Amino acid sequence: SDLIYSLHLNRNNNKNEVVRQKILWSHFQDDNVDINIKEFHRMELKAMPSAITWIGRDIVGFPLLYQLVRSMPSLVERGNEHDSKPKAVSSKMKLVGKRRRDCDA
Repeated sequence: SDLIYSLHLNRNNNKNEVVRQKILWSHFQDDNVDINIKEFHRMELKAMPSAITWIGRDIVGFPLLYQLVRSMPSLVERGNEHDSKPKAVSSKMKLVGKRRRDCDA
């Protein structure tokens, strides 16, 4: 049951991780994922790298990370027409947010 799962999560001494797992579990379960993932669409671009890192920290967040990338294909760009492998937009993401000063040097 939901209560038993929640109590099981509470056994973890890392309370930040308990909160993270409960947020992912309660807000992004299968029946809620399509609705709630749209919250990421309204997020400021500079906050997106932190959100992606937070979501994809471990296997618990991988399904949500997958859904996020599927719902926002702009997070991944294609290579040139001869390169069929997708490229992560990590180089662009480095220029966004608090590390922008570091990249401009």
